[in-house]
Amino acid sequence: MLRRKQQLEQRKQQIEQQLIQQKKEEYRQKALRKQQAYRQQALQQQKAAYRQRALQQQQHAVQQKATQQRQQQIARQRAVRQQQVVAQQRAVAQQKAIQQRQAIQLEGTQRVARQNISISKQREDAEVKDIVTIAQIWESMETTSEVWALMLDVNPKVATVDRYIEWYKQRGIVIQNPPIYYVQMIDAMSKNSSAMLKSPFEEVLKKVAIIEYDFDNGRDKDLMAREILGEEAFQKNKARLGR
Repeated sequence: MLRRKQQLEQRKQQIEQQLIQQKKEEYRQKALRKQQAYRQQALQQQKAAYRQRALQQQQHAVQQKATQQRQQQIARQRAVRQQQVVAQQRAVAQQKAIQQRQAIQLEGTQRVARQNISISKQREDAEVKDIVTIAQIWESMETTSEVWALMLDVNPKVATVDRYIEWYKQRGIVIQNPPIYYVQMIDAMSKNSSAMLKSPFEEVLKKVAIIEYDFDNGRDKDLMAREILGEEAFQKNKARLGR
C-alpha cells in the first residue's frame, strides 16, 4: 500500500514536472515568437526608413536640379537682357555716330553743291550754281546726272534711286532690286564711264536696270539689253548674269 502511494506520488511529481517543462517550453516559444515579431517589425521599420530616406534624397535631388535649372534660366535671361542692353546702347551710339557723320557729310555736300554745282538745261557741261536742298539736286538731275559724282554721302544717293524707282512704279514699270544695289552699280559704272552721268538720272537708272534684267515694262528683256549694249557686250553681260 505504501509502495502504491509512493508510486502515485512519483507519478504526480512527474506530471507536475512535465507540466512545468511544457509551460516553460510554451513560454520560450512565446518569447521566441515575440522576439521574431519584434525583429520582423524592426526590419520593416528599417526598410520603411530606408525607403523614406531614399524618397527624400530623390526629392531633394529633384528640387536641387529644378533649382539649378531655374538659376541657369535666370542667368541666361539676365545674360540675354544684358546683351540686349549692350546691343541697344551700341545701336544708339552707332546711330548717333551715323547721324553725326551724315550731318557732317550732308553739310559738306551742300557746301560743295552751293560752291561748285550748277546745271544748265541748254548746255552739256555743269556750271557753278547754289544748290541748297535735295529737291534742287533732284531737279537738276532731270537734265543731267553729273551731280551724282559730287554726292559724298550714300544716303542722298539711296534716296535718289528710291525716288526714281517709285517714279517708274507709278508709270507701271517695276524695278525690284533695292536702291543700295543700284547706288553701288552706278558708282562702279560711272568710274569707268563718267559720260553716262551726262544723261538725266531716269535714263541712267533705266539703263542700269535693263542691263541687270530688272526693268519690267512688259518688253522682252533680252531685246532691251541688246539694244543698249550691242551684240558683243550683250553676250558678255548675259554670261556675267549666268543667263
